[in-house]
Amino acid sequence: MKLLALDPGGTTGWATFELEVREGIYYWKGALKNHFECGQIGNNSNHHLKLWCFLHIQKPDRIICERFDNRDNEFAKIMAREYIGVVKLYCAITNCPVELPGSDRKEWTTNIKLSLLGILATPITTWRHANDASRHLVAWIAIKGEEHYPGIRRPLIAIFKEASEQAES
Repeated sequence: MKLLALDPGGTTGWATFELEVREGIYYWKGALKNHFECGQIGNNSNHHLKLWCFLHIQKPDRIICERFDNRDNEFAKIMAREYIGVVKLYCAITNCPVELPGSDRKEWTTNIKLSLLGILATPITTWRHANDASRHLVAWIAIKGEEHYPGIRRPLIAIFKEASEQAES
């Protein structure tokens, strides 16, 4: 099972979570971070074809793509809409489910949470878009993942619970 989260824009951030599932049993590779990968596409340049090829190479089972929220950056407005269109076309052709959470969803997953999970890409300013995609992915797993993949969020919750208990003591 492979989940792909995208933070579309002038530079598109991406993050994947891959977990082997056989007969309803999840096969974990030790630490949760061993199932995550992230990066960026575009570097403020047109990257429609790169994104399209990336989607075909990744072959995700589900895509979580930040929906377009109207902001003040004109370039980001136009480009984000176009990249979301590329994602929607890929999903329509391949029958891949897509979810379009708002940008507020990623705010639930702070840098501290990404760091606790061992998936915060650094330096933070350089990998801002990759980290935003990771935020969407972690938030989706924690909030909606259970609906589609029962038990998938347990490791995340356990790590967050352990960290909050350590902080209290």
